[in-house]
Amino acid sequence: MKIDVLDLNKKRLNGADSDITIQVSFKIDSKKSYTIDTIPTQLSQEYLLDSEEYLTIRKVWSASGSNITSKSLKTYIVADYPYAKFNNPLICRKITDLKKN
Repeated sequence: MKIDVLDLNKKRLNGADSDITIQVSFKIDSKKSYTIDTIPTQLSQEYLLDSEEYLTIRKVWSASGSNITSKSLKTYIVADYPYAKFNNPLICRKITDLKKN
């Protein structure tokens, strides 16, 4: 998919929302093992799936500035993370601490 930045700038100039969001969701086999950085893993065990067991990626461009650039882009994974299970989110931990558990 290609996004025309000129169209995004036109939207911003016409007084539309200050954020432009594109989100895609993929149905994956939750029992299948996928390789990420040469390490086989199940996405459901990594808490990377949303509440409906989709892999969902959201891209948000901030259009509040004078131009939309690559610095305006933030990418998120929408996940059903079990905050009650972990005091400190796994993404915030150091790899050495994760290996201890």
